[in-house]
Parts: sequence; structure tokens; C-alpha cells
Amino acid sequence: SVRWVEQFHLFDRVIGELKHTQGISISDSESDIYELFIAKRSENVDLIARSQHNRDILLPNGKLQGLQSYMSNLPVAGHCWLDVLKEDKHTYRPVELAIRFGEVSIKIPENVKWSSTTPRAARRLAQRMADKKGLTLRVIQVTELNPIQGAKPLEWTLLTTLPVQDYWDALQVVKYYALRWRIEIFH
Repeated sequence: SVRWVEQFHLFDRVIGELKHTQGISISDSESDIYELFIAKRSENVDLIARSQHNRDILLPNGKLQGLQSYMSNLPVAGHCWLDVLKEDKHTYRPVELAIRFGEVSIKIPENVKWSSTTPRAARRLAQRMADKKGLTLRVIQVTELNPIQGAKPLEWTLLTTLPVQDYWDALQVVKYYALRWRIEIFH
């Protein structure tokens, strides 16, 4: 939906003027649209979005691989405990998570539908990136290790523009994303 891009532009305009502040836009899987990732953003603005698509990524050898299979083949960088919101949205439960992370080049989706709000220059840039090396993003995958019997295990694949060079960077992105539910509870 174009509303994610419009909201991000508004966020960027407000935070971009605050030169000594870092802004991080955090959104759920509905925001996993290519246009959001190529949106123009200020130097002090980043984004974290939960992936809902098993996007094609470009490997260094030029071949394509699905994002989920690529992530499942990466080694576990570490484990952590995190309190996540239960289904009742009123209480939290502790979960143990395995964390994997990496950097990927995402191929432009063939079915991308450009909105009228996407500037032609951004469309051309996206096409050039796709033709050359794809859109580079960092990706963090967290998987619940010992889910409650009968419950669906928690699994997030997070796409971000933030730098992720080690386990601690990946853990920080996971912690940022986990704050999203507090906002939902507030509203």
C-alpha cells in the first residue's frame, strides 16, 4: 500500500530536520513493499520492516535464491531471551530466540506496481540497482527455540537499512522491533 511510503516520507521530513537525532521507522509485514526500501531518506533516518515475502535475492555468483532458504543456511550468531506480547495482547511471555543475520541484495520484484507518488528518478534508480546488483539491505532472522506446545513458534525476518556487522547490532535491531507492540498497546 502506498500509505506506508507516504507515512515514511512524512516521518523522514520531520526527523530529517532534527540533525542530532536518529529516527528509525519500525513497521510490520504489511509494509514489506519494495517502494518503501527505495524511498528517499535523510542521513539520520533508517527503517526496520518485518518481511512477509520470500523475496529473490541475488547471490554473488549471479544466481537467485529465496530469502528464507538463504537465511536458514546462515549460522546462528547467538541466542537471546526476549519478552513478547501474548495473543491476548495484555501480557508478555519470555521466549528464547536464535539469531541469524546477513546482508542481501534483493532483486526488484517483477510485479512491482509503481504508484503515482513514486518519482520517475526513483523508478529509474531502482531499475538500475536491480540490473546491476539489486537493493542491498541487512536482514536479521529470529526463530523461537522452545515454543509452547501447540503454539506456532515465533519467527521474524527483519529487513533494515541500519548497519548490522555483528551479533550485538543484530540484537539491537531485534530489540527495536520488539518495541513496536508497545505502540500498538498504547493506541
